[in-house]
Amino acid sequence: MIRLVFAHKTAVAFVAALTLFGVAQGLVVTRWPDLERSVVPPFLWPILASLAIDVAIRPAVAAGRISDLRTETRFAGVLAGVLAYTVVRWAAQG
Repeated sequence: MIRLVFAHKTAVAFVAALTLFGVAQGLVVTRWPDLERSVVPPFLWPILASLAIDVAIRPAVAAGRISDLRTETRFAGVLAGVLAYTVVRWAAQG
């Protein structure tokens, strides 16, 4: 399963980008806790970041320069982002 998710450099970069996004998101929400009560709750932000990255790479995928992201890769990226956010928030509270 792990081998299928990370079969391409694009997949590794995608998951790494969402993990870094989750860390940055946790630091931002720690600094400004009022963001937890925003219209779009923070636990949905990694899904929005995933969508933004997917839309941004779509032209390169259509041109054949990079491989398309598999559903498992998208799930792994969002999960990594949410877990990174949760760990940063948990560490900041303790």
